[in-house]
Amino acid sequence: MIQDKRKMLILKWLIQLQSETYLNKVEELYKEFQKSEYEAKIKPMSLDELYEIINQAEADILNNRLIPHEDIVNYFEKI
Repeated sequence: MIQDKRKMLILKWLIQLQSETYLNKVEELYKEFQKSEYEAKIKPMSLDELYEIINQAEADILNNRLIPHEDIVNYFEKI
């Protein structure tokens, strides 16, 4: 509950903030936080995993398990 009060105080301060300098610093802090959160979720791929994906892709090509480029473009245009 104390944490919620602290958050509310900070949000009220941000809403009333007029200083471009402080706003830029808060924005920079936010971007750094977002970046560190994203990087914490990234797991490097091992070479074995990479080769497995490549081998699977090559097998898909040999077995004609392909999706035409136009179908992919059309799919994403509908989203």
